Amino acid sequence: MGIRRKLYFAGMLLFVIMTAAVTGYRILGGPDVTMLQAAYMAVITFAGIGYEEIISTAHNPTLRLFNLVMISCGWLAMIYIVASVTAFLVEGEITDIFRRRRMQKNIDNLKYHYIVCGLGDTGRHAAEELEKTDTPYVVVESHEDNIKNSATRSALARMALRTCCT
Repeated sequence: MGIRRKLYFAGMLLFVIMTAAVTGYRILGGPDVTMLQAAYMAVITFAGIGYEEIISTAHNPTLRLFNLVMISCGWLAMIYIVASVTAFLVEGEITDIFRRRRMQKNIDNLKYHYIVCGLGDTGRHAAEELEKTDTPYVVVESHEDNIKNSATRSALARMALRTCCT
């Protein structure tokens, strides 16, 4: 599963658990429990803050059991979210996002430029010639390996480079 999908899944997991917790506290807490009280109870339960319980579990073993389940689910979800965010940062996804945004901005500002489709033998030669004459150009390449292995790697670093999927 890709990092972005993991982050999306983690967010959805937290949303589902929070919704289940609020609903459970509303139902098991009795008719006097408001939505705000149930949401507050869910947040302090997941965060492990330790404030006084708004919804008393003293005489309701079912609510205590529900509380234990929610604490476990909340902590497991938080561990998964922290691991996903850490992987997102460590694997360089965020750097790639900024690089692509900067690259797209450079491409949007280009006028009267050439588009080189692919970095095969012909495309690589065309990019070298365009670089020698300081002619603006953009490369559209579907294989990262071709970009990395390109003989004009230093030239490609200076131009707006766009990788697209075919």
